Amino acid sequence: TLIWNLGMQLTSPFLNLYLVTDLGGTMAMVGWVAASASLTALLTQRWLGAWIDRRGNIFVQGLLSFVIVTLPFAWLFATAAWQIVIVNAFGGIVWAGYN
Repeated sequence: TLIWNLGMQLTSPFLNLYLVTDLGGTMAMVGWVAASASLTALLTQRWLGAWIDRRGNIFVQGLLSFVIVTLPFAWLFATAAWQIVIVNAFGGIVWAGYN
């Protein structure tokens, strides 16, 4: 868990830099990216709570931990800044379920 979290936390600040410098995003786009994760997390928590109640905490965290690791790699396939909003929206759902 230490290595997994360290890897995720070390890469995350550079993703916004990549969004602005390489994908042509603006500072407003960085805000939309952050907001998309929070919004989708809020909208899906009720459904995720019911899913976790049915499947169990250990199963859901174990499954979603493998999905979370793939989120930074999804940035490699983005060719435009707006695509990152979709990636982060999906990330908001996954992180809400994991937490």
